[in-house]
Amino acid sequence: MISSRLSPVQIASASASVSLAADVVLVSASASAAVITLPQAGMNFGRKILVKRTDSSANACSVAAASGQTIDGEASHALLVQFDSVTVVSNGSNWFVM
Repeated sequence: MISSRLSPVQIASASASVSLAADVVLVSASASAAVITLPQAGMNFGRKILVKRTDSSANACSVAAASGQTIDGEASHALLVQFDSVTVVSNGSNWFVM
């Protein structure tokens, strides 16, 4: 069965915050380093977000938690090479890698 729910996709070619509607963020750091900032975990209990790097440049690319929050206990999660991805879920306080 094919799901009728489409996951909203956000395209980022520079640092950006995850939009309220996005479930998936495709990010390219080809022009410069890129940081994708997750929304507040407290307002997104149970929300899953997938971030995938699309470029092969040497520029840094990472996913960062909002100020005072963490991703598996860290402030950020690096996407080191092309096609690296991370899926995170909020427990209402912080983000956790799936």
